[in-house]
Amino acid sequence: LEGFYTRIRIGEIRSTGYSIVTGFDNGSQQDIEDKLDAFSYNNNLSVEILDSQGNRIYQSTTGANGSSHMMMFNNVRYKAFEEVLKNKEVAVPLIHPRFGNKFMLIGLPVSISGQVQGGVLIEMPLAPVEDTADILKKQLVYITLILLVTALIVSFLLSKTFTKPILEIKKVSQRMALGDFSDRIKFKSKDEIGELAETINYMGQELTQIEQLRKDLIANVSHELRTPLSLIQGYAETIRDVSGNEKDKREKHLDIIVEESERLSRIVDDILNLSQIQSGYIKLNKNRFSLNNLVERVVKKYEVLSKETGITILSKSTVQVEVVADETRIEQVLYNLINNAF
Repeated sequence: LEGFYTRIRIGEIRSTGYSIVTGFDNGSQQDIEDKLDAFSYNNNLSVEILDSQGNRIYQSTTGANGSSHMMMFNNVRYKAFEEVLKNKEVAVPLIHPRFGNKFMLIGLPVSISGQVQGGVLIEMPLAPVEDTADILKKQLVYITLILLVTALIVSFLLSKTFTKPILEIKKVSQRMALGDFSDRIKFKSKDEIGELAETINYMGQELTQIEQLRKDLIANVSHELRTPLSLIQGYAETIRDVSGNEKDKREKHLDIIVEESERLSRIVDDILNLSQIQSGYIKLNKNRFSLNNLVERVVKKYEVLSKETGITILSKSTVQVEVVADETRIEQVLYNLINNAF
């Protein structure tokens, strides 16, 4: 900090000194001396102007150090002045041999009409610079403490802002893991956490649909199983009680029992492919078939149930209808419709 502030002060003194000595070309000597006096007084400097022969043209009398220090460093001043006459700037640090005070000897060339006609030697005490640096250090300590406390508060608030939605996401995720898919995250931010919350909500929505599909599937499968089991039971009892000794009727009823057993097998296959059904992907085996024949075949399987319940199924068709569809699925639809009607 001291080195940084010292460089700034030297740069300011050098710039101000140049702005004054450049007035030698067109300014009066009195004006220049007044400016140098003010410059020396305001900055606590000792200023001396020498011509090219080393003769003193001006020496400030307002600086706090006067000319006593100037005389102590004649050898250093002489070498610095030689460099100034070569049109070079000089900045030489000095230390008082007795008291240890630090100074900076600054040399600036004086050019008139483009020629170096002399130089300015400025003696700047560094004690004020060190004092200022000490004050700045103390200020920086307070500023650092204030910024540290502020940073802690801001960090705490930011952490709360970040962790609150994360904890909410964690809570909702745990509920979903326990099977409760109805809860949703109430977070409307558009950042990455907001996108994560939106994804969790979407997942909950999809899991809700899958859970509903699973329930519907179980209900539908139960319904599907009940129909062929009822038919198998009915025809088996008929064979046992009625048509057991009549070959034609027995064979006909046994065929229906075999067909219904095969349909049960297909339903079981559907249950085994539960994951495929839940994903919404059901492969349809489409082919062309007669819808009239399918309706007639399904209605015949309900003959025994019709006699037992007294419910008559009437099937009317005026034209032959052929469709392209999955015959097994359409047959399931007809079974459901007729069974629901019973």
